[in-house]
Amino acid sequence: MDESNRIYENNSPRELAAILQKRIKGTFSDLMGMKILECQKGYCLSEFAIKPEYLNPLGSVHGGCLFTIADTTAGTASIILGSDSTVTTIDGNIQFLNPVLDCNVVYAEANVMKSGKRIVYTDVVIKAGDGRIFAKGSFTFARIVLPHVVLPEAEVQK
Repeated sequence: MDESNRIYENNSPRELAAILQKRIKGTFSDLMGMKILECQKGYCLSEFAIKPEYLNPLGSVHGGCLFTIADTTAGTASIILGSDSTVTTIDGNIQFLNPVLDCNVVYAEANVMKSGKRIVYTDVVIKAGDGRIFAKGSFTFARIVLPHVVLPEAEVQK
């Protein structure tokens, strides 16, 4: 068995989310209030509580904030692929479909559509708990190996 797949066999999607949640402590994702609800190979579901400072002058969530939520969730889905690399964003695009008004929490759901040796392509949707879709995006990531980054596989008990 491929050693890199241990993390998926030994942990449920919620357990994997808890491992990743610990890893974002003190990072930009933590500052944004990201809560990772579920993760599995090539998939991430996250939750973001809307803070007043996320609003634009019109009272809806600022598009830059929604882009950050999409990029962060897509990146999380992209690193959970059982490889020794992490990812960095090459390109991202987003379509704003509806303004985020009167909504305290948004959910972002990302799915890896294509994972190659060097490039990962991931789609993401941002929505409300009732299913209203606010934005859709797609992100391209480059796989990179950074010696100072400890990937989740290293945290799995042998």
